[in-house]
Amino acid sequence: MLALSLTYSHRRRNAVGTGPPPVGFAVFVVAGSVVIVAMLVYIIAGFAYQPAAYITALTANFFTTAFGFVTALEVIMKQPIEGS
Repeated sequence: MLALSLTYSHRRRNAVGTGPPPVGFAVFVVAGSVVIVAMLVYIIAGFAYQPAAYITALTANFFTTAFGFVTALEVIMKQPIEGS
């Protein structure tokens, strides 16, 4: 998941031709990556309540991914419909 978050900008630039909007980049890439890295550090360091750290990171990552999905859906819905 971390690799997907960190390579999102490059993959989007290849697919669409432009990078993600600043808000999308901040929420989807930066916040999502920070949550995953913080969870990994917390678990690898052996702190208490590791399952709670995992489930919290999973929930936060779900919301950042949902934000990315809704943003992508908004972009798709703004595109004009092609005539047949």
